[in-house]
Amino acid sequence: MDASDLIGMVAATTQDQCRDLGNLLLDLAEQPRDDKWKAFIVMTRNQMETPQQRTLAAAIEAGNKRVTAISDGLHADGMDHRTLIEAELARRGDGRTFEQYRDSVGGVRSNAI
Repeated sequence: MDASDLIGMVAATTQDQCRDLGNLLLDLAEQPRDDKWKAFIVMTRNQMETPQQRTLAAAIEAGNKRVTAISDGLHADGMDHRTLIEAELARRGDGRTFEQYRDSVGGVRSNAI
């Protein structure tokens, strides 16, 4: 961000919003850049999000938590990506190895194996 970006942002504010922004920047300039300062920045940024941004962020976060919980459960049961594909190949009577199958579908490689 440069001065032009800041001026553009200020141009879109009311006088009260500009005053609040100025006071916030002055307060932040006096504080040391420690973990407490970083946490305040994150909290302040989160408060400035629009309701739509908060809703989208919450939906993404909830989805990530569901996927992680399901994946953790599957991994705990020994059902990782590779194991599931090998079992399906065997069920189908397909003699390919996991690597042969992976290469035949585009050579997709993942850390999920």
